[in-house]
Amino acid sequence: MTDKLQIVLIFGTFSLVTKAHLAMGLKAKEEYPNAAICYVPAPMSYIKGWNKDIIAIDDNKRVELLKQAVIPFGFHVSTIEIDGEVSGYTYDTVEYFKKKKHFDEVIVTIGMDNVEKIIDWEKGLELAQENTFLIFTRGMKFNVNALKLLKEAKVIDFNEYSTFSSSVAKMCYFNKDYFSLMEIVTPEVYMYLMEEY
Repeated sequence: MTDKLQIVLIFGTFSLVTKAHLAMGLKAKEEYPNAAICYVPAPMSYIKGWNKDIIAIDDNKRVELLKQAVIPFGFHVSTIEIDGEVSGYTYDTVEYFKKKKHFDEVIVTIGMDNVEKIIDWEKGLELAQENTFLIFTRGMKFNVNALKLLKEAKVIDFNEYSTFSSSVAKMCYFNKDYFSLMEIVTPEVYMYLMEEY
């Protein structure tokens, strides 16, 4: 039990939100039962610059579908990156929650595949050394050397939930595998896909 005011931030495109995204929140709540769980979707203008393997829907619809998935579980969605209230750099978003929202501890969630990349992020070293991390393996092996960069970290075995947004795009555009889609996306997202694609 802690008296700290804690929040777990889950970053991503959430385009479109999958059951894996929801499972991340549930796992985070198990690890930090007193913490708020908050999803922070990136703006589509940023996403298009680096990831072509996603379904590009407008920010409002993406947020709507994300809220439908996570709010029933008591989780939150923050649109500060989409709204331009912060730069979109992870460090700046974390600092926003510390300084503007007065959280004592911000727990940053990332996939194991991104741990070694943190050092290349904007203010990545400061981010790594000033915050707690919750790391989801996503089928990746532990990178012990990369973990040494972090001030504090917990690692969650998340191999059974490795299907994220890029997989949804491939199933829709290339495979037309709508049966498999039912297994990986939320009901609201599935209905949206059936109507749009």
